[in-house]
Amino acid sequence: MAFRATGGNSLYSRREMTILREEGIMQHDNRTQKGTFSKMVDFAKIDYWAVILAALATMVLGFLWYSPVLFGKAWVKQMGKKMEDMSGGGALTYVLTALTALGGSFILALLVTLGGEATIGCGLGLGLLLGLAVSLKIGMNYLFEGRSPTLYLITVGYHIVSFLVSGLIIGAMQG
Repeated sequence: MAFRATGGNSLYSRREMTILREEGIMQHDNRTQKGTFSKMVDFAKIDYWAVILAALATMVLGFLWYSPVLFGKAWVKQMGKKMEDMSGGGALTYVLTALTALGGSFILALLVTLGGEATIGCGLGLGLLLGLAVSLKIGMNYLFEGRSPTLYLITVGYHIVSFLVSGLIIGAMQG
C-alpha cells in the first residue's frame, strides 16, 4: 500500500486519509501526511515463542528434507557427491543455520503483524508468498550456474514448505 501523500497530491481522499490517521496507520503533521514504518510495525504483537518454534521447525524439516528419509539421496546425487562425502558441517554451520532460520521466521512474523489480525490463513498465505519469492530468486542463480532442474526443485520445495510450516505456526500462535 502506498502511504506517500504531500500537499494536495494524495493517493487517498481526505476522508480516507482521516480514517487512516484515526486507525493509527498514518501520521499527520502540518507539512505532510505520511505513513511511517515504525507506526505500522508493532513489535509487541510478535509472538517470539512462535518465531523460535517456527525456526526449530524449519531446522527439523531441513534435517528430514535433506536426509535419505526424503530427498537426501537425490539431492546428493544431483550435486555430484556421495552420502559419505556429506559431513553436515561443523558447529558454525549449525549456528548460522539457526540464525538464518530465526531471521526468516522473524520476518514472516513481522509481516503477519502488518496484515492486521493474525490468523492461520494469513500465516499460510504470507508463508506461501515468501517461499515463492525466495524460490524465484534462487531460480536466477540456478539458471546462471547451470544446475539441474531436479536440484532446483528439491531446494525450492524445501523453502516453500518451510515457509508454509512457519506461517502455520506463527499464524496459529500469534493470532
